[in-house]
Amino acid sequence: MKTNSLSLAKNKMAFWLFGLLCLGLLSPSVRAQDPANSPDPNNDPQAAPQPSIDPNAPAPPDGQAPVDPNAPDPPSRVARISFLDGTVSFQPGGQGEWGSAAQNRPVTVGDKLWTDQASRAELQIGAASIHMGSMTALSFLNLDGNVMQVRVPEGAVNFRVRELREGDVYEVDTPNLAFTVTQAGAFRVNVSENGDATTVVAIRGEGQVTTAGKTYKIHSGEQAEFEEIGRASCRERV
Repeated sequence: MKTNSLSLAKNKMAFWLFGLLCLGLLSPSVRAQDPANSPDPNNDPQAAPQPSIDPNAPAPPDGQAPVDPNAPDPPSRVARISFLDGTVSFQPGGQGEWGSAAQNRPVTVGDKLWTDQASRAELQIGAASIHMGSMTALSFLNLDGNVMQVRVPEGAVNFRVRELREGDVYEVDTPNLAFTVTQAGAFRVNVSENGDATTVVAIRGEGQVTTAGKTYKIHSGEQAEFEEIGRASCRERV
């Protein structure tokens, strides 16, 4: 009887040892990871995309930040201050502090210019030039591709369009109208100090005035005065 009990105990022990051995063989072994097999974050489809940088691109000059490849494209067209006389102020982007305008400075959408008493300024924009008279405010509303749109809330501008190609738009906006060139030439726009009256002169060429949904053609040699929105108070030859 004792012999059978001893034999049974040995069999149980052998069974448990065999079970422990099987568990040891089935459990994952801990091994050092080979760096060559490490996951590459560049191949991870869930990783955030990284901006591409040209390795052959020249380094930026000292004191300048490198170009951001994700930055928006700059305007495709800019004006240039070609002449200054007297006190002319410039406000970049139409916000912040005013400063002195500088000759040859580029001007683009949002920028504002002001000519003080007995002061003048000239801007070049492709086939067009704008001459600002004394006590005149001017800002660019659109300056891209084949469109030039400026706003003159007060003062006087003389502007010339040497060539008007198909699709070109040259427009001067005042508080009470919008004047668009329809034939290349030379033009003058005067705006009263409070902005409620505008005079448009077609020295050469032709254009049209739009105000309150109405359109008025201005032929070469004509002058039109608009004292109210939507009404021409006087039209005459000059």
